[in-house]
Amino acid sequence: MPHALEGFRDEPNEWKTTMLKSCCNSPGYFCCACFCCPCVIYQQRNKIIGEDGKYQCCLGMFPCCQSNCPKIPCLCCEVICCPGLAASANRIFIMQKLHIQPDPCDEYIICC
Repeated sequence: MPHALEGFRDEPNEWKTTMLKSCCNSPGYFCCACFCCPCVIYQQRNKIIGEDGKYQCCLGMFPCCQSNCPKIPCLCCEVICCPGLAASANRIFIMQKLHIQPDPCDEYIICC
């Protein structure tokens, strides 16, 4: 069975900062993400879908909920109850949209 991120390996772009260097490149954001990860995930998703965008649980990437739900309170519930899935969905969405190769750490974080 192929690896879940196999399709991204040939993408032309790379992340500006690798995951291993992100804590040093942006220590404030790193600390915020460590101590309040639901807030950071919510902020990322809000940026992805925009203020007037249509909310879909985990950006529709996982079969957990395919119905159209109101952004508030559903996004809040998603980032609190399923932060790993929510963060992975955000990252995979950005990789698809911007044609970015996976970081070496992605295999361990997204696919665990």
